[in-house]
Formats: sequence, C-alpha cells, structure tokens
Amino acid sequence: MSRDAAETQAIVAEESELRSPLNVRPTSPSVSYMIKPQGRKKPLTLWGAVAIIFYSVSGGPFGTEDAVAAGGPFWALIGFLIFPLVWCLPEALVTAEMSSTFPSNCGYVSWVTAAFGPYWGFQEGFWSWLSGATDNAIYPHLLMSYLAVAFPILNEKL
Repeated sequence: MSRDAAETQAIVAEESELRSPLNVRPTSPSVSYMIKPQGRKKPLTLWGAVAIIFYSVSGGPFGTEDAVAAGGPFWALIGFLIFPLVWCLPEALVTAEMSSTFPSNCGYVSWVTAAFGPYWGFQEGFWSWLSGATDNAIYPHLLMSYLAVAFPILNEKL
C-alpha cells in the first residue's frame, strides 16, 4: 500500500470521529499545525471579547448617524449601551465556551467541521473570508465620504 493510500485511509477513518467535539482532528496532514494549541502571553478577557464582537457587528462609529436620526440621541445612546449586553455578551460567552472545547486557532471552521463535516467547514471558512473581504472594502470609501464632508476639496476627487 502506498503512503498516499495509507494517509487517505487514515483520514477517512478519522472523519467518523469528527462528530465528537472533544475529538477534533485535522482532515488533512497539511493543516495539522492549526490544531496544536498556541501559547498566549496575555489572554483575551470577557469584556475584550464583547468589544471585539460589538465592533465587528456594528461597524464601530460608522453609521451611527442613521440611529440618531431615526430615534434621537437619547435612544441611540441607550441602544448602544444595551446592544453589547443583549447581543455581544452572550455571543462572547458562547465563543469562550467553544474556544475552550476546541483548543485550536481555526475558530468557527473547526467548530463547524466537527459538527457537520469537512464540506461545511470549508463553506464556513470561505464565506466568512468573503464576507470579511467585502465588508473591509467598504470602509475606505466610507472614510473618504466622511473626509469629503470635513474637507470639501475632496468632493472634486471623488
């Protein structure tokens, strides 16, 4: 039996074990380095995770004008204070629980792969990457539109 055939059989045998959240294994020898836990010098705190989730969902300070225009400054501030507690705190707690269950640097990809298999794990990774690339492409234009309001000379360049 060739080496490639032996590796393929080992991978197929391990795929049945991927359903167990405590028995996560790579589906390819090339990704085995991602499963090894990496030491961290300073751990992420709960409120740090809440802040990361809040800013990744809300976009930070961009777009707050619409909230203020729709409900007024009081309700916009109340919403910005309540939203992290109602949405981001539970999501941060779930993320902390899943990260301790799956000690890898793969994040959602390892969670989805363990639950649904390698096909859906790849789909999760690809669509998250595409979403992040598309979302990040919006911010330079948004920044320039804000600067154009502050510096009208930039309107000619847009």
